[in-house]
Amino acid sequence: TPDFSQIYLRPSVRYEAAPWLRVHGGLAWFHTFFPDSDDADEVRPWIGARIVGPSPGGWTIQNYLRLELRVFEFGGDVGGETAWRARWQLQARSPDFRIGSAERFYAVFFGELFHTFDDDVEGFAAERLRLNAGLGRTFSRSWRAELNGTFQHSRVDEGLTGFGLDEGILRLRFFYTIN
Repeated sequence: TPDFSQIYLRPSVRYEAAPWLRVHGGLAWFHTFFPDSDDADEVRPWIGARIVGPSPGGWTIQNYLRLELRVFEFGGDVGGETAWRARWQLQARSPDFRIGSAERFYAVFFGELFHTFDDDVEGFAAERLRLNAGLGRTFSRSWRAELNGTFQHSRVDEGLTGFGLDEGILRLRFFYTIN
């Protein structure tokens, strides 16, 4: 957007503890470039659990719960903030299908709700809702990739940054599962 641009790195690890339970953790770094003010950084360690099942009609329903610590550094005289945030995602994944002669594709859809436990940080950067639709392909038991289109409704304090936003995000994700 003309208001800002952002880069981020977000490595994570998933472990399949049982066929119905995946444990997830990682560390993210976000750097936001603002055209008329100091840039901002966020470091975000997190842990999560994905509960898999049931599978009505071959579609797999998944619940994902995540707790993350958000550490912001706004630069200049603004300083920093820290807050805990919880996330809950309800996901549906289709049975595998073919596209032409290529096999093992799937569709994925989810909605995600967020809750920030600190009112000060919530006024700055609080995603309320995220909706996603994507296409994935499984390459092996361990490797898969997804191309996702995401709509994210965010609330940003107008007094601090001068803008509010809703985001449309296109992202390519790669997954490796340790088993």
